[in-house]
Amino acid sequence: MFIHLDVDEVIPVSTSHAVGLKKILAQGSDQPVKLKQVAYGKLMPGQNVPVHVHPDMDEVYFFQNGYGIAKVDNVAYDLKPGIFVYIPAGSKHDILCNTIPLEFFYFGLEYTNEANALLHP
Repeated sequence: MFIHLDVDEVIPVSTSHAVGLKKILAQGSDQPVKLKQVAYGKLMPGQNVPVHVHPDMDEVYFFQNGYGIAKVDNVAYDLKPGIFVYIPAGSKHDILCNTIPLEFFYFGLEYTNEANALLHP
């Protein structure tokens, strides 16, 4: 299941510690997950991560600065600060930076049971 969210549109809820609020962008299952990478990325204007597929890794992005476009399975999605994107393993995708540097945090997850996926609440 592909997810593209604007964090400003997610309703905050109380933390489990009853102090502060959080915005849940995705929730996992109780199945073991292998964390394959955690990274910070930066693309300069005009740079394009070419179309590719990760057969065994879900990718999760949180965009902090800049503007761009992500294509997931040939559908284009706008990128800007505050956008959360989840790309499941096996999805064809690419990322293009538009006018100013596009900065983001991302990480890769491998599920031991492929039937489990991140689900938006």
